[in-house]
Amino acid sequence: MLYRTHSGEYVDMNLTRLASVTALALAGSLLGAPAAGAAPTTSAVVAASGAQYCQYGAYTKKSRLVSAHQAASVTHLATFTAPPGYSQTTTKEASKRTVLRGSVKLNAQVSATLGNKIISKGEAKLGLALAAAGSHTKVRKITVKDKVTNNSGKNATIVMFRGNKRGYGKWKRSYCSQVSGSVGVVKWQYGRWGSYVSRDDGHVRCGAGTANINAVAKKAYKIGCA
Repeated sequence: MLYRTHSGEYVDMNLTRLASVTALALAGSLLGAPAAGAAPTTSAVVAASGAQYCQYGAYTKKSRLVSAHQAASVTHLATFTAPPGYSQTTTKEASKRTVLRGSVKLNAQVSATLGNKIISKGEAKLGLALAAAGSHTKVRKITVKDKVTNNSGKNATIVMFRGNKRGYGKWKRSYCSQVSGSVGVVKWQYGRWGSYVSRDDGHVRCGAGTANINAVAKKAYKIGCA
């Protein structure tokens, strides 16, 4: 059974019992074990507890992807009113709404090498070409250019946008927690990862509905036409 500590670490409840049994085993070896036989070694106690044994100081940490999801995100947005019959290539300045980042964290930001390893696992899971660790979308205003047509017969709100699909989820990394001497047990720390794909610029007309438009455009419609 696992419980989560205040630091965010997941700890095996079996280790509490393991520590007690190990202490008794070591005490038995120091004070003299009963005639029935020598006290069990620490590694034997670890094995008997069902925990995964590791050699403290020589263990190689392992990383695993826990979950991977995808969603649409709008990073920049602008709106204006187009009169009936409006049809022309339009350029608008769009304000920043959010910044997407290639980021992998485990209590703190991890190295770029490990971060890209986790993002690559997310790419494979989602089938997306994600940006590398340390990348980010534009943090200031940008211009969006697109051919805009209003054939609704009345004034219409046009939403100009830039956005991205993003991938995100959880991951974990193992480490060897010392029990006694060179004997340890494997524990796992959990963190979060996220990244994004290449940008998508465009526009939507409020009142036109969301049929036959992609996920980013639908997100922009929901935000700009609310």
